[in-house]
Amino acid sequence: MKLITPQQKETAVDMKQILTIEAEPYTFEFVPAQCALLIIDMQRDFLEPGGFGEMLGNDVTQLRRAIKPNRKLLAAWRAAGLPVIHTREGHRPDLTDLPPAKKIRGRGKTTIGDPGPMGRILVRGEAGHDIIAELYPLPTEPVIDKPAKALSSRLICMQFCKTTASSSSSSPASPPKSVSTPPSAKPTIAAMIVSSPKIASGRISPSSRKWGSR
Repeated sequence: MKLITPQQKETAVDMKQILTIEAEPYTFEFVPAQCALLIIDMQRDFLEPGGFGEMLGNDVTQLRRAIKPNRKLLAAWRAAGLPVIHTREGHRPDLTDLPPAKKIRGRGKTTIGDPGPMGRILVRGEAGHDIIAELYPLPTEPVIDKPAKALSSRLICMQFCKTTASSSSSSPASPPKSVSTPPSAKPTIAAMIVSSPKIASGRISPSSRKWGSR
């Protein structure tokens, strides 16, 4: 990935200029003012030994291969002064947003909401639900909580618009801003660079989402 270095930042970053990233299957072009980095579900329950992922039989050593390239990508993105969005999969403590079919998925002895090594599994506010320390959000970076594995890029974009509007007045010492309900704001981001454990570990190809800005 080729982005602007911290030394170049003051003179080279123009939020309206077109930047490029060497990527497969083709070079990706984007305008910084209309783009964000989306880091999906890099949570302790999925990536740390003893978490829910390992309890399901996943080899977390393979998933942890995603951490190093994500740290490199995140550092370059932040150095260029570009926006970052994080997501977390998890449920309300009362589990009212957990469908029965998801609760019994896998038919394991321990399921979502049950006590685990890092608190109740995939429940918001528990230690295992939080993002790993290596990729922890800055106070100015929105964190979107969602009850499903997937979430539409347009909805994430809309939530980002709302959180960025409020984050400018937040204290630097405040925790990352968390959003769990869709706002009414219209999206203004035209593209997203998407990264997740499966992408960075090579299990699926990196992707970007584009649409016309509004």
